Amino acid sequence: MLVCCRAMEFVQDFMAEVAGGEHSLDIAAGKAYTQCLRRYHNWIVRGMFSMAVRAVPYHKDFLVLLGSDGTADGNAAVTVHMADFARSLGEINSIINLFYQSHELDIPPVI
Repeated sequence: MLVCCRAMEFVQDFMAEVAGGEHSLDIAAGKAYTQCLRRYHNWIVRGMFSMAVRAVPYHKDFLVLLGSDGTADGNAAVTVHMADFARSLGEINSIINLFYQSHELDIPPVI
């Protein structure tokens, strides 16, 4: 469950970056990874992530995959929904993190 929570934090940060105007998805994914997951991974997994992040789609293709019709209005609507989703997921993540901290269940990061 802890790993799932960390993955949800990554998704939340990634979506917030993209909704906040970052058009380069590899940069958004890199920022989210650094913020949420990097400290828990050893150098091998970090290297694998740096390779995997190169496979992310282009911004316009990503928005179409999320339901945009490719127009400026469609892209704006998807971006608004993405920001709402990131905000809601952040609230859920905060509740889960509070539970883990209050029960001393968090696993320390890899050094």
